[in-house]
Formats: sequence, structure tokens, C-alpha cells
Amino acid sequence: MKQSVKPLRFLGLLSVSYYFVHNCYSLVSIKGRSMQPSLNPDTNKLSSDILILNKWLPFSHFKHGDIIALRPPDNPNKLAIKRIIGLYGDTINDSYVDRGHCYVQGDETFHSIDSRQYGQISLGTIIGKGIAIVYPFDRLQWLH
Repeated sequence: MKQSVKPLRFLGLLSVSYYFVHNCYSLVSIKGRSMQPSLNPDTNKLSSDILILNKWLPFSHFKHGDIIALRPPDNPNKLAIKRIIGLYGDTINDSYVDRGHCYVQGDETFHSIDSRQYGQISLGTIIGKGIAIVYPFDRLQWLH
């Protein structure tokens, strides 16, 4: 009887681990220049920054300055990395940010397609919040 319990425990642990890795956290490779200098500061390098995304956050935990991954309105199959600069109640460019929405922008404004083109972004399109740069190793750091 005890021998049959060990495989069940292992399968249970494996299932929980799989769920945690695929639904709570994710690694994302950053492409492009829209978040320079915060992400991918050196365009001459062959490698790009890799972020850990926390996908297990209630929407109320987003705050100004957070780096997020979202599905852009014009291409929901794509992943975009932007910074939140406006939340419910804020006024951005004479526009009031509605409940359940945010205003996002890339740090390198000349190379970013963001809320200046899309308008407000639904919080439901946000995939996760960047919590750390984990690669390249010389850039290892927590995001604030």
C-alpha cells in the first residue's frame, strides 16, 4: 500500500509544479527598442533581456511605473511589453482613464506603439507584470 502512495504523491507534486510554472510565472524574451533604456539598453548585443513575468496578480495590484506584458488591441496574438503610466481616475492627454483600463507607453517614445495610438488598454489584456530581469546575467535585477 505504501509503495503505491509514493507515485501518487509524485504525480500530484508534478501536476502542481506544472500548473505553477505555466500559470503563475513565465519567462519572456524582450524584442525591439520600445522599452530602452530600461530593457535591452545595448542594441549592439546579440542577446536580449529576459524577464520573469508574474501572471498571478489581481488587477488591483497594478501601479504607475509597472512594466507589464499585454496583448495589443490590433494584434492579440502578439505580446507587447510596456510601462503603466495611467490608471483609473488619471487624466492623460486630456483623456480620463476609465475603470478597468490603463494607459501604457514605451520608455523610448519614438520607437513605441502604445496608448498614444491605441487609447486606453483594458486590464483584461494584461498577461503579467515584470518582476525581474534574469538575463543577461550582468543585468540581473528586480524591477521596481
